[in-house]
Amino acid sequence: MILAKRDSIPSIMSLRAVFRRGNLAYYATPACVKPEPITFLFVVARRFLPRQSNLDCFAKSTRNDNTDFPEDSNRCAGITLLEILVVMAIIALLASFGLPAGRDARRRAMVVKTESVIGSVEAALSMYGMDFGDYPAYEGEGTGVLVNLLQGPVESRSWKGPYMRFKTEDLDGKRNILDAWKTPLSYRYPQAEHSNVSYTIVSAGPDRETGTADDIGNW
Repeated sequence: MILAKRDSIPSIMSLRAVFRRGNLAYYATPACVKPEPITFLFVVARRFLPRQSNLDCFAKSTRNDNTDFPEDSNRCAGITLLEILVVMAIIALLASFGLPAGRDARRRAMVVKTESVIGSVEAALSMYGMDFGDYPAYEGEGTGVLVNLLQGPVESRSWKGPYMRFKTEDLDGKRNILDAWKTPLSYRYPQAEHSNVSYTIVSAGPDRETGTADDIGNW
């Protein structure tokens, strides 16, 4: 093992060791030091390339230290196309693992947000129902009627609201309540489709189409 001196690395002020096993160079770096990702990828790629690869030369040129490599650095002339393709393949492989997980996490977060919006409307309708003795009757499209009745003002002695307040970004141009995908929610009362609830509040879900398996409702 060859240990680089601390004063030989003024650019990053770190203590770093390099050793070899077969055709692969390993770098031991303290946790407090930020590694050079592109250098690491090229060094890993060297494991799968012939021994006469130019990766050692590139890795040494990007390390900003005086650590010597066992091979003669004079044989290095630059980075070959094969080395670049291998590194690009490694990057693509890592991205293929990360992107689906990110999309799934974002989808779950938007589902939770939509369920929260529906739950808030249900709570407001419960207070409205206690004051009026019934829920607002509506069999059309959207939820514009709920915005007017829940936020008000309403000319009625029974109205004790507002039961819910809405921000501008919560509504579309027709004053319908929007879900996380900016699609209007749908409200119906009375309804006979679901026996466990008096009314239905439905979001079209991620595909933005009602009547599909990913619809989100209050039942």
